[in-house]
Amino acid sequence: MKSKVFAVILLLKILQLIVAGSVNISSNETTTISKEKNSFVINYFNLLANITDQLQTKVHTLFSSNKIIEAQLANAESKINNDTSVIRSKDQQIKDQLNELKKRDEQVKVQNEQLHLQDEQIKNKSLELQKSEKKLTNMTEVNQKLLNKLFVCEVQIKEYNEVINKKEQQIKEANGKVKDQNEQLHLKDEQIKNKSLELQKSEEKLTNMTEVNQKFQNNLLVCEGKIKEDNEEIKKKEEQIKEANELFKQQDEQMNKKSAELKESKEKVNNMTDIIQHLQKQLDKNIQTHQELLVHKYNIIKELTYEIQDKNDTIMNMTKTINSFRSQLVNAETQIKEQDEEINQKQQNVMKFGEQLRNAFEKYRQQSKQLKEQNEQLMNKTEQLKQKETLLETKNNEIKTQNENIKNNKIKISFLNNQIGSIEAELSQKRDHLFICSAFQRCPKGPSNGISTIKLPGTEAFEAPCNSTGWMTIQKRFDGSENFNRTWNSYKQGFGDIKGEFFLGLEKLHQMTKAHPHELLIQLKDLYGNITYAHYDNFQIGSENESYYLKSYGNFSGTSINGFSYNLGMKFTTYDRDNDKLVTNCANHLLGEAQVANEESKINNDTSVILSKDQQIKDQLNELKKRDEQVKGFGDIRGEFFLGLEKLHQMTKAQPHELLIQLKDPYGKIAYAHYNKFQIGSEKESYYLKSLGNFTGNTKNALSYNLGMKFTTYDRDNDMQVNNCAKILLGGYLLMAT
Repeated sequence: MKSKVFAVILLLKILQLIVAGSVNISSNETTTISKEKNSFVINYFNLLANITDQLQTKVHTLFSSNKIIEAQLANAESKINNDTSVIRSKDQQIKDQLNELKKRDEQVKVQNEQLHLQDEQIKNKSLELQKSEKKLTNMTEVNQKLLNKLFVCEVQIKEYNEVINKKEQQIKEANGKVKDQNEQLHLKDEQIKNKSLELQKSEEKLTNMTEVNQKFQNNLLVCEGKIKEDNEEIKKKEEQIKEANELFKQQDEQMNKKSAELKESKEKVNNMTDIIQHLQKQLDKNIQTHQELLVHKYNIIKELTYEIQDKNDTIMNMTKTINSFRSQLVNAETQIKEQDEEINQKQQNVMKFGEQLRNAFEKYRQQSKQLKEQNEQLMNKTEQLKQKETLLETKNNEIKTQNENIKNNKIKISFLNNQIGSIEAELSQKRDHLFICSAFQRCPKGPSNGISTIKLPGTEAFEAPCNSTGWMTIQKRFDGSENFNRTWNSYKQGFGDIKGEFFLGLEKLHQMTKAHPHELLIQLKDLYGNITYAHYDNFQIGSENESYYLKSYGNFSGTSINGFSYNLGMKFTTYDRDNDKLVTNCANHLLGEAQVANEESKINNDTSVILSKDQQIKDQLNELKKRDEQVKGFGDIRGEFFLGLEKLHQMTKAQPHELLIQLKDPYGKIAYAHYNKFQIGSEKESYYLKSLGNFTGNTKNALSYNLGMKFTTYDRDNDMQVNNCAKILLGGYLLMAT
């Protein structure tokens, strides 16, 4: 694609410069009025003055109420700003407090983790203590069991010692009886020796038996001594004593057997007297029986000695085990003491940890209390913020209501303005009627609607809008409904509808300004409602033969620029009659209706660059730029701007571009002009319009008159006119909108 933009230019003829304006001509002629008409006029003017005063008071009250409302709004906005600043500061404070709370929460979390680790350590140590306590309890239970067993053994040993003592007494008694029996036997043996020699051997054997019995008794005494010594050592043994009790039971049985045998022997001795007679016969039998008894007793004694040795061995083993138990008890006591010390140390550590835990818990409680207080403060702050928000909402509602009141007041003002407009229309009609009644020769009698029939010398009668102050409207443009790009004859005769857009006609203006001097008042109103005016105290144009040139305009006053300063002495030009000093037709340039309020152009190339501009009537002076500014470009690309001649030259030089110009007038009508080839020269060539290509569009081909022309600014005149066209047109005649 190709691109770029030479937007068509502003402003040509002074009559076409007037957008949404009206030109009025007054006559300085005075006429005489009758007294009745003067009184009527005076009364009517007083009535009008009263109406205008009432309207002014109403407008003044409305403006004062609007000012009061605006002051209230300003106060409310200042209050809201103050409140918002206070709220922002409080929000910042709350944020700072929240950050501090977060830091404290992190510290609390770290402390909680440390406490958690300490709790785990304490739990581990408490488990170790529990294990050690279990061990101690087990040891104490074992010791208690051992002590109980020892106590039971002691009790049982005491009982066994008592039993042994009783048995010893019984043995002693039995030995005493045996001794008595032996003595009796010895006496009987002596008697027997005396009685029989044969019985000596038996007596000797019996003495031997007594000796054996004596030895046995001695052995028994020795065993009793050993048993006493062993009983002292066996006090704490339970199982061995049971075995000893069994052995003692066996000994008791043996002793019972012995006592039974002794009883039998006693009975035998007692019956010896009876048996002696038969002794010889039975001696062998008795010796045999005695020998068997002795052998049996000897065997019993051997068994008893073996048993006693076994008992001694068991007693020795029991003493060894008791000693080992004692050493184990001592070791256990030392271990218990050490464990008691460790337990005491651990209890002290536990007490320290408990103190640390209490301190940490106290700190945690204080921190939680602080957190609660801070949370309460935050709640209060949030409550205050809510209150501020509600206050802001109420303020916003008040502002909304005030805005609605302002809208309503604006509606009332617009309604009053409409009323004022209607009243002004009525006033203008009344003024026109009064003007007719004032017998102004160029505004004779006519209808009371403000339109008068005018008769001038050399012209036919025509209608024109007149008012009571002597002003006549010669041109009005406001909505673009009328085409002002017309022929010479149209501008000579006049065109349009006097109730809408129209132009009165050059010949009529010539005839009016020829006879008497006239003033010229030009009123301009832009798209934003801003009104400016230009006043000239001596306005006069030439005849048709003189091409209706601008003969005079007198002194200038007003709020707009003096546009006529460049037009003095210039002839009137239309597109079918070229009377300007340019090589090309200036009317063709400006297309008659050349006041473009909104203009948008696009330049598209292969990179699809889209650039736009809004040019408005009130901003025409901004186009009056120096050459350097036009070369480099100016403005803000987000608003009004020009890209720059050098950039356009470099872009169109590198490759062919198309040019699209979009035009939008103040009334929303859109037109466009498209050229399929667009190129401008370099700075040395004064950026002349080098190529345009074929034209398409719904507007006239205005740039065709500029082909080959150089670019002109107010500080460098490159056009072919006597005057600087850029100064006349308030900018470069090629206004490039990018």
